[in-house]
Amino acid sequence: MRLWVDAELGPLNKGGFVPCLGYKRNMTVLKSEPTFASELLLILFMQRLILFTLLARRSRAVIVALAWLLTLLAALPALAQPSIGSFSPTSGASGSTVTIYGSGFSGVTSVRFGELSAAYTVNSSSQLTATVPRAASTQKINVTTSAGYALSASAFTVTRSNSLTYTLVASNFAGVSVGGNAAPTVGDLNGNGRLDLLVGRSDGTISRYEQTSANATTFTSLGSLSDGSTTIDMGTNSTVSILDADGDGLFSVILGRADGLVYEYEQGSEGSGTFSLVTTALGDIGTTTNSSTAFTDLEGDGLLEIIVGKGDNYIGYFEQYWLNSPSFYRINSNYLSITSNEHPTCVDLDGNGRIDVLFGEGGGSIYRFEQTSAGSTSLSQLTSSFNSISAGSNAKPCVTDLDGDGLLDLLVGRGDGTIDRYEQGGSTNSAPTNISLSGSSVAENQASGTTVGSLSTTDPNAGNTFTYSFAGSNADNGSFSIAGNTLTTNASFDYEAQSSYSIRIRSTDQGGLSFEKDFTIAVNDVAELPTISSFTPTSGGGGTVVTITGTHFQDAQPTSVTFNGVAAASVNILSNTSIQATAPSNVSTGPVRVTNADGNVTGSTFTVVPPAVSSVSVPANATYGVGQNLSFTVNFNQAVTVVTTGGTPTIALTVGSTARTASYVSGSGSAALVFRYTVLAGDLDTDGVALGSTLVLNGGTIRNGS
Repeated sequence: MRLWVDAELGPLNKGGFVPCLGYKRNMTVLKSEPTFASELLLILFMQRLILFTLLARRSRAVIVALAWLLTLLAALPALAQPSIGSFSPTSGASGSTVTIYGSGFSGVTSVRFGELSAAYTVNSSSQLTATVPRAASTQKINVTTSAGYALSASAFTVTRSNSLTYTLVASNFAGVSVGGNAAPTVGDLNGNGRLDLLVGRSDGTISRYEQTSANATTFTSLGSLSDGSTTIDMGTNSTVSILDADGDGLFSVILGRADGLVYEYEQGSEGSGTFSLVTTALGDIGTTTNSSTAFTDLEGDGLLEIIVGKGDNYIGYFEQYWLNSPSFYRINSNYLSITSNEHPTCVDLDGNGRIDVLFGEGGGSIYRFEQTSAGSTSLSQLTSSFNSISAGSNAKPCVTDLDGDGLLDLLVGRGDGTIDRYEQGGSTNSAPTNISLSGSSVAENQASGTTVGSLSTTDPNAGNTFTYSFAGSNADNGSFSIAGNTLTTNASFDYEAQSSYSIRIRSTDQGGLSFEKDFTIAVNDVAELPTISSFTPTSGGGGTVVTITGTHFQDAQPTSVTFNGVAAASVNILSNTSIQATAPSNVSTGPVRVTNADGNVTGSTFTVVPPAVSSVSVPANATYGVGQNLSFTVNFNQAVTVVTTGGTPTIALTVGSTARTASYVSGSGSAALVFRYTVLAGDLDTDGVALGSTLVLNGGTIRNGS
């Protein structure tokens, strides 16, 4: 709600009296703050006391004033504002735990170390613990509850490395590319322990990324900041800061614009990813162009200041009206003069107790300023080329500790829309020197997606992280996949088809430096015994072509087939699952067996069917003379073999009334045997030669098989 300063004071100003609230400009309207309640009651009492004293010189006025005082004194205990008695330890590194002792800690909404919000746990109404923020400087501790706020009497001293050396460890950090003029800032908007990276963009929107896990240097895109229905858009060249100035537990994003204004949006609820517009003119900031903000407490009095970069060469300086005030007033529009498009960030870089202010500038360099003494608002320029960093154009620095190692990380937004990451005290990043793979073979016939092994990298720089990819034009690269650091297959491999694969893998560190190495992945041969699921036909004689269905007919050659232990006359492997085998001439009833190099398998029984005459073809009707041949073809149901060693088979004929025989002459190995009779003198048959029904072997044999 909004609270107007008492209107009764208006006429008193004409008499030269200046109300005690009048020392700050733009104080006509104040936002009611629970942390300011007792002060307001006291002020109202003083106003009325003065009013009654000046306008009514009677004892009754004094009595009324005393009544007001008694009312005030009775109300003050009910406000139950928090208080800080002490904290322990009194110094420590970022990430350390501080126990704060005091009273009134019920309903805590915020704990801040200077301008930075801290994660906290309320243990009781008189004790809470807080984690020192990652980029905290030596500052006082602010505890805010629903009833008010408390500021520690002394500052918590932050200890950290005094190194001012920052080494590039990653170009194109986290894969961020926002088109132009990347302006990063970092905070934990939803309190899940994973940092949010907000990046202002040249198109005026703000991209949001989140750590994949606590202390990770990899981030996942969460899209653009929005108010829940519409993307927040600053027109062009947005910049962003994160702050909870009033301690209500809701983060504000402070957005600079190309037109020089500064907007404020606030979370709708704790942890919310959507933001609502609060003001389009924070602190009445109105620079020429390209406003950019950073927050700190140079004086160490708990009142936050805004350092404002501009499109021109001047730096603005603003301060809170009072502790936890959401409003700021201008102290100096020309606080510093540098160059153009300055982008500030504030932190004690070397842990000496004096705040450093880094200014990125339009030419891509970074200026470093430092307080002349702790608590001073006077800054001294120490360098115009901090660590010789160049962002190409429009450098926009941001400082945090991404990986929780106690060393500050400097993120520098670049004019090309990417971000460079530098780390405090780091050594020069060197390329990886080797890649190892925990496994180098895979068994054949395994399913696609089978793990081959895990990749690891040897690198001179401890703590580096790596991404893996295929390199070169190796044809076998496509037979594998890489997920994280795990190499898997893309297919089921067959040893008989290909016994090894050659691939090339690249390991790239977070700084973009890489190493490549060739690997040979062996396919292990696995015993592949054949199987028989069926064969057809299941019966026949010698020469019968049998189609066998099963598996592994080609996997472990040579492959052979037997019929009841006798080798097939021929074997034709049609595929890994199909064979055509010809039954041998001496086939007998028994099992069919398939054998390959890995073993054998026996199938069902192949039943031999004895040969039988199916038909007889006789000579054509005609008149035949002495010496002419009459050929009779006896057709069998299968190929047969004729053996004449013991005698020649014949068939009986009747020519006229005379018995004759036709003797076997050819056809062994086929299903058609030819028998022949030669007409003799005296043969006469006018009504046709009669064919007997019996085939006489005469000591010879006719058996199945070709």
